[in-house]
Amino acid sequence: MQKPQLIKLGKIVNTHGIKGELVVRLYNQDDSILDDGVEICLIDPATEQTQQKIAIEQIRFGNKVLVRFPGITSIELAEKLVNFEIAVKRDQLPECAEGEYYLADLIGLEVFDFDSGKKIGVVAKVTSTYQDIITILAEDGIDSWDVPLKSGLVREVNVQEKKIVIHRPVYI
Repeated sequence: MQKPQLIKLGKIVNTHGIKGELVVRLYNQDDSILDDGVEICLIDPATEQTQQKIAIEQIRFGNKVLVRFPGITSIELAEKLVNFEIAVKRDQLPECAEGEYYLADLIGLEVFDFDSGKKIGVVAKVTSTYQDIITILAEDGIDSWDVPLKSGLVREVNVQEKKIVIHRPVYI
């Protein structure tokens, strides 16, 4: 599997006020490259396709992340963007420090059982909500399982070697 060229950073979850501002929930609250003037892609939740490329007119960080886009000047226009995801091109992101990785880089990595060393499957998808979840597609290509990316289960993530080692949950 090829690394995605667009990296999802957050989701538009609501409108704010009547002049077109939007509330964004960032997937990584601690670090964001989003700033005034940064070009982003809006991804349609229904099709998972890039709907529009647009530069951020204004972004404010506080209790909520509030974003304004050019041309979105009313609540009616803003409502049409609720549930869209915000993404940037991979080359807009800074390089990761040693031992760090972007969640999107996990897609396509092989997953191995810590105890037996056997391959369980391949990461097919990463879901980032309040807890990061990897979807593992089994070797047979039919079964799949969602596994939380937490320290009790995940023993090793090595993007360079294209593998993840986990304690196999009982349901796999």
